[in-house]
Amino acid sequence: MNLKQLRYFVRIAECGSLSKAADELGIAQPALSQQLRALEDELGGELVTRHSRGIAPNDLGTMLLSHFGTILNEIDRTPLLVQDLTRNPTGEVRLGVTTTAARALTAPLVAKVHESYPGITLHVVEAMSGSLSQSLQRGSLDLSILYEPKLLELDDGVDLMPMLTEDLFLISRNKSIVKNRKAVPFSLLEELQLVLPCYPNVLTKLLYELAAKREIKLNVKFEIDSLSSIIELVNADFCTVLPLVCLGREIEEGRVTATPITDPRVSWSVHVAAARKGVRSRAVRAVHKLLIEMVNEMVEGGAWPARLL
Repeated sequence: MNLKQLRYFVRIAECGSLSKAADELGIAQPALSQQLRALEDELGGELVTRHSRGIAPNDLGTMLLSHFGTILNEIDRTPLLVQDLTRNPTGEVRLGVTTTAARALTAPLVAKVHESYPGITLHVVEAMSGSLSQSLQRGSLDLSILYEPKLLELDDGVDLMPMLTEDLFLISRNKSIVKNRKAVPFSLLEELQLVLPCYPNVLTKLLYELAAKREIKLNVKFEIDSLSSIIELVNADFCTVLPLVCLGREIEEGRVTATPITDPRVSWSVHVAAARKGVRSRAVRAVHKLLIEMVNEMVEGGAWPARLL
């Protein structure tokens, strides 16, 4: 028994005539009769009754006509099902977002995923790059935003896609701390009381490496893995180094001042990392694509001060 025989039988029953069915199917009537007999032989019984007006399904044929029709309808729907599944993926996606990117990115991304792919459940984990990279490699995350992956211990099970480069700024409560300069040299960090994330956070690692190359000793008073606590300490006249994307509200309201750093210019690269675990699900691929599109839109629209790679 094959699908062709089922289609032939359904068409014969619907036409009520072998000759008419043969014409519609575009085959010779003897060949159609042969296919019908082969189907009846395999099923062990006749399916049609021949009469003067043509041909009609008998009781067995009538029962099988409905069954075969259901099978053929489901087969014919397969391309639509595949298309629908591709356009509307479902499932869970676990995404890691760095603390500095989370304030600007998480809410609009979650809203966009919900709008575009209502069948996807998005789990967002906010943490520092080091923690996110470890979770990604353990399989606890499907995707993650990572900073400066060359400073992270990544294995071959992670695929990286560079997205952007953003500058890091000296963040202080008021311009008097930096003597009202439009920019400050990196060497000035030696004179300021700094609060940074805990080493080996990527940001702290990057600054220590630059300081070592310049033979500068950073004056780090506190190391804290909390963005909100770092900002609170900035309000208490300490300084830090951060990208602008996480400080939109504070800068707009005049609560902190962001001063460019020169000699050298301090910047880092931002990547989206994906766990390389066999074939990724359609849901993961959909969120991956949406994440990149949203970041590009934010950079081009000025919501994320950065340069696309």
